[in-house]
Amino acid sequence: MRHETTIEFPREGFDSFDGYIRGRDQTLRAFFRTRLAKLSIGTTILISSFLLFQVQPLIAKLILPWFGGSAAVWTTCMLFFQTALLAGYAYAHWLSKQRTGVVAAIHITLLGLSLASLPVVPAERWKYAGAGVPLAAILLLLTVTVGLPYLLLSATGPMLQSLSLLRGYGALPWRYFALSNAGAMAGLLTYPTLAEQYLTGRQQATVWSAGYALFACLCGALLLRSALLRSVVLQSALVGAPGIRQAGDAPPTGEPIGIRRFCLWAALAAGPSALLLAVTNHLSQNIAAVPFLWVLPLSVYLLSLILCFDSPRWYVRGLFPRLAAVAITGVSVALYAGDFTSIRLAVAGYIAAAFVLFMVCHGELYRHRPAATGLTMFYLTVAFGGAVGGALIAVVAPSAFNALYDLPVVIIFITCGLAYLLWMEPAGSGPGEDGRQRIFPGRWERPVLWGLLMVAVGFLTFRMAAAAWLDGAAFLSSPADKAIIAGIAIVIGLVAITRFRPGADHRGLASTIALLPALTIAGLLGNGIYHSSGGSRLMERNFYGALMVDDIVPQGRIADSVRYLMHGTVNHGVQFLAPDRKREPTT
Repeated sequence: MRHETTIEFPREGFDSFDGYIRGRDQTLRAFFRTRLAKLSIGTTILISSFLLFQVQPLIAKLILPWFGGSAAVWTTCMLFFQTALLAGYAYAHWLSKQRTGVVAAIHITLLGLSLASLPVVPAERWKYAGAGVPLAAILLLLTVTVGLPYLLLSATGPMLQSLSLLRGYGALPWRYFALSNAGAMAGLLTYPTLAEQYLTGRQQATVWSAGYALFACLCGALLLRSALLRSVVLQSALVGAPGIRQAGDAPPTGEPIGIRRFCLWAALAAGPSALLLAVTNHLSQNIAAVPFLWVLPLSVYLLSLILCFDSPRWYVRGLFPRLAAVAITGVSVALYAGDFTSIRLAVAGYIAAAFVLFMVCHGELYRHRPAATGLTMFYLTVAFGGAVGGALIAVVAPSAFNALYDLPVVIIFITCGLAYLLWMEPAGSGPGEDGRQRIFPGRWERPVLWGLLMVAVGFLTFRMAAAAWLDGAAFLSSPADKAIIAGIAIVIGLVAITRFRPGADHRGLASTIALLPALTIAGLLGNGIYHSSGGSRLMERNFYGALMVDDIVPQGRIADSVRYLMHGTVNHGVQFLAPDRKREPTT
């Protein structure tokens, strides 16, 4: 007998199954929309960063002959780019407070207006014919030629990262920052190896302008897809996602960020920025005036940002402060002892030391980053610090110093900053509320330390101002200058040692002790540099560099005494001092 079995599903079962299918389809569509959105945003950020750092050497090379061909032109361009980056980040921070539709309308309008400035070829009327400092002329030229496109390119990364689409993917915003710096490095390195090799200056500007037009279309299309950005499925994944706050992210989203945190971010950004320009000046004026050397320090600067913001594993805090001590000591000895016998060795040494210090500063910056909701404010503060560091080297230093003291002064401040970061870290349980030893009892510690810091900063500010505008002695040429620097080194050393309990934090204590000899050597740099130039008849510095006139009596032979003019390490001429030999040729 044949039996047939019929399976009947209740109606509600079909409804549940259909609901499952619909839910699954929605999930898959949301998944692919998310992947597509991430790919689109990543591509747009990559292109914007590539164009951002392609235009820097491009425009600098185009205007270089108009302003004397000095390395100071590149330094001034860097100051403009850092300031424009600050403006772009401020614009992105303001956009982060607006609704998506408002953001799209404003930004697309500005993108359309920026296309009117293409191609980015400076007009002939901007050629400088004056005899003074061309700083303002260079900044005005750059503002008119590339100001708006550069501002919009710089705002792209923070603007897209701050959209709610990106706030639920853990460390993704910081990965996008690393991706942005990777695009920047690619743009910077492909310029001397590809663009400069095979294209004329006008062709480079034309190709770049075409790339910018493509970016404007891509960015505009991405913003127009507001339906994707407002997807209910995506928003539900973003709200309260545990990945928003990573290990080391503090304070949490809802907690306010104090002024101390802002100052720390700005200082950790200003140090590498000032070091970048100081190393560039030193290499270009004291080692070799080679255009590629302007690009190399910036490349390792970007590499450190890529590594530090890609993953915490690259910055090993137990290792890099020790390497920083070695780097600071090596640079200090090199500056004190004089020139390298090999240009390649000198360049490699300074670049390696700069990379280590970049890694330490940017690694600490990443460690103290905020939660993802503080993204744009973090970027804005970092850009502000970078602009301040650039202004100190490009604007303040030529007025305050009569020689190239930039690099040793920056080294001193970075060393003090690293020591401060190390002894400010809690060491565990022990004396005091936070487990740190205290050099002063209880409530007097903070006022005394802040008082010492204000005295040191006030003294340095007064001395630089007096040297620049009151016809006072040049900074680092007075015994009081050296005493103050030595005092700062001693105080920081004592505080660093006493605030750590050896049994609680071996790594912090070891790193601090490793920094002490570096700090001492850095503090003596001013004495060494002044001693090496103490016999100079004249030392002057302006926008284009530092000049020194000196007399030499070779081994006591007065008849062979000569006077020479030096610009960095370049000897511009020698003349015998004896009256009967003044017209005798020396070359």
